[in-house]
Amino acid sequence: MQHCTVVFVLLQGGTENIEIARAHYCLALKINPNNIRALYGLFMCATNIALNPKTTPVKRKGASKLAKWALKELNSR
Repeated sequence: MQHCTVVFVLLQGGTENIEIARAHYCLALKINPNNIRALYGLFMCATNIALNPKTTPVKRKGASKLAKWALKELNSR
């Protein structure tokens, strides 16, 4: 049920909701590093944050780095 809540928050949009969803996906990966859904969700959130014009340059750089890592991990599985 928790996964459905995170997806709902992510679909609502808004920078704050996407940041919350990103944090939840990070925690899910910390609990289970093999969780492909969480990895994909993290990639989607990080990409959205990196491409958002309202994102600060520091957050954009961090989100871009996180998205690249998540994509690399997804491709290796």
